Amino acid sequence: MANGSMSNNDKNNNSIRHVGVIPDGIRRWSRKNNVPLPEAYLHGIKKLSKYTSMFFDSGVKVVSIFASSIQNFKRTQSEISAFCEAETVFCTNYLPQVAKQFGTKVVSVGRHDVLPSYFQDGLQKIENITINNSETKIYLLVAYDPIDEIVKALSLAKEPEDFPKFLLVPEPLDLVFRTSGANLLSNFLPLQSGLARLYIIKKLFNDTSPKDYQKILMEFKNLHRKYGE
Repeated sequence: MANGSMSNNDKNNNSIRHVGVIPDGIRRWSRKNNVPLPEAYLHGIKKLSKYTSMFFDSGVKVVSIFASSIQNFKRTQSEISAFCEAETVFCTNYLPQVAKQFGTKVVSVGRHDVLPSYFQDGLQKIENITINNSETKIYLLVAYDPIDEIVKALSLAKEPEDFPKFLLVPEPLDLVFRTSGANLLSNFLPLQSGLARLYIIKKLFNDTSPKDYQKILMEFKNLHRKYGE
């Protein structure tokens, strides 16, 4: 990424550096299983922590997690509180363990001004305690809006070729997982996903297992990637 390119130019290298996760379907899982929504989100973050560790164990260096979009904050206050509280637990209870094991730097990306103060504090704390880590990285997208990211990068880049390195997530994705069967990105890192493979898992996120992801990781390594050529 030193040259600001958003593409991976090593066509013979099918190693997986950057994985994106869109953990969709937790609200539906809550209704389907008659589980209170806060409990459903807590169940989801436990799985998210496990899968993030699994990706790092497999050699992935960067994981971008779509915790919430700016549109999610148009939901009812009880729904917003449910995912904000769970994601705060993710930051305070789970990510420190992942960071310690894998030397992970955590970077939060998004509109912090719309978050409750306890969530802002949790994000600030995990960023502070991992700021000097460099072996792996997690981009945690919270109240994320790609337009904000693009506008900021445009304001900072003096030359067009410098634009990508000023993005909040300045490196391209190799593959993106989305659960619940919906075959769309929902504004998840659209520029970084330009040459990524999108894998749709039909299960709701809380119904997935490590095997669902491990199978795809193995399939990906056997692909011949052309990068638009």
